[in-house]
Amino acid sequence: MTTKTKKQTRRRAPKAATYREPEPWMFDAFGNNRTTAGVAVNEATALSLTAVFACVRAIAEDVAKVPLIVKRTDPASGRSIEARDHELYSLLRFQPNPDMTSLHFRRAVTAMSLLWGNGFAEIVRTAGGRPAELQPIHPSRVTPERGEDRRVRYRVINDQGEISYISAPNMLHIPGIGSGVVGFSMLKLGGEAMGAALAAERFAASFFGNGTRLAGILKHPNKLTPAAAKNLREAWDRLHSGAENAHKTAVLEEGMEWMKTSADPEEAQMLETRVMSIAEACRLFRVPPHKVFEMSRSTFGNIEHQAIEYVGDALYTWFVCWDQEIKRKLISPREPDLHAEHQFQGLLQGDMAARSTRQRELFNIGAITINEIRRENGLNPIGDEGDVHFINAAMVPAEIAMHGPPQPASGAAAPQTTQDPSSPDEPSQPSLDAMDRISAIIPVYADLLGKVFGQILAFEADRITSASKQRGFAAWASDFFAAEPDQVHIRIAPTIDAFAASAWAILSDKPLPDAAKQAILNETKAICGRHVAESVKNMREPSIVAEWATVRAKAQANTEIDNLAELITNLAGA
Repeated sequence: MTTKTKKQTRRRAPKAATYREPEPWMFDAFGNNRTTAGVAVNEATALSLTAVFACVRAIAEDVAKVPLIVKRTDPASGRSIEARDHELYSLLRFQPNPDMTSLHFRRAVTAMSLLWGNGFAEIVRTAGGRPAELQPIHPSRVTPERGEDRRVRYRVINDQGEISYISAPNMLHIPGIGSGVVGFSMLKLGGEAMGAALAAERFAASFFGNGTRLAGILKHPNKLTPAAAKNLREAWDRLHSGAENAHKTAVLEEGMEWMKTSADPEEAQMLETRVMSIAEACRLFRVPPHKVFEMSRSTFGNIEHQAIEYVGDALYTWFVCWDQEIKRKLISPREPDLHAEHQFQGLLQGDMAARSTRQRELFNIGAITINEIRRENGLNPIGDEGDVHFINAAMVPAEIAMHGPPQPASGAAAPQTTQDPSSPDEPSQPSLDAMDRISAIIPVYADLLGKVFGQILAFEADRITSASKQRGFAAWASDFFAAEPDQVHIRIAPTIDAFAASAWAILSDKPLPDAAKQAILNETKAICGRHVAESVKNMREPSIVAEWATVRAKAQANTEIDNLAELITNLAGA
């Protein structure tokens, strides 16, 4: 009983393929994969369809051209930076093997996965187990299977017909959609549609190679001998058959008549069939028709949105598949902070106008820096100052906007003073060094305030220009400028407060007193009043209004910052 049980549970070795039980590749090799249309469809014949080739090329090249970056994530802050010092960075970013660049390698593996359902590359490792090379293997040579231990392994046939096995950790496998480890071939799933398209292509080639718009019957009033009929047919075909003889004029003699019997391409709907074959290929690969230059239903209004949908629908899955397989096979579990990432965001930015708008909006809320914008546009960074984040309210560094100006460190030397020790409550006089530091920050804040005034003046100029073309302009101007001081105060107050806090921190090691705060607030309101008064005085001259943002902003900002510096200096030393 025991012996019988062992025999029943013993695992059989895989049988070799025979002509009675062939493997699937043998069907393809001997042409037994013909479709209902009578055309054999496989990875080689399908590429003769320009729509299939264009879909495969579009996805493979678009996936490969996106930079593949290895990054290291800080677990505390969650910030990711490029791991340029890691050996895997160069392997994936530039040269996965001595014979191929990164683009060439990823394009080839992705194309094989699109056509065959699976893309393979052997991971050649060093003696220490680190990935050294990635060598692609054609899918026709690889068969995934499960070994005696039920783990996946890959059977590979080399050029000499020898069989070897590669374990799963040493095989980079990029599968298409499938029901398990192995992906489905889109060409086999859509074989009937591709077969019909191939049959239409062959019919079209035959039609234009042998057909003619004059194809039909020559009717002779008399009876011709076999030799005469043969000579007439051969002479007619020689003069009118073939694309180069199409639309030539026929000359009929001896009372002969022409009777048309064949349809032209439009009547046979051949052209419509060929257009439909493009749609079938696009449907299989989830590629919008405009990516394969089928523009009959595309417009300038929707083609940009189709391009964005193409990234999300057709490309994103491939990006994730590559990233996750790299994480699983190439990155050691001892390095959990490492990951690979396709930087495909550039594909979603649209045209130059949309890209500029996006970058400007993100910069104004402090989401990106000047250097990040320059990198996106292929420019070199400007230095450490280009990594500072700004916010839109007054274009000041985010640290000052959130936390105020930096305070002197504890134990730092106090500013030099000429204060009499017997009068501890008397404010000290600013030192020459402090005045130099005040002078150094004045141009910076004058420039920031100038930008704010420029925005205010541009808004006023636009509103005044529009309102001046309508009735009731005087009443409108009265209402508009009555509320304008409050609006100006909201826009300029952050910059003025930041300047006041920075200047006071330079002049004094004590907190800004309430009296000084009130004086600065009063001066801010006075600045708003002077601004509005100047706008009211000059608003009736259209040419002057149009130049406000460029002419008034800088001069106005310089004057007001100088006045503020003098006020704060007096407050600190009075």
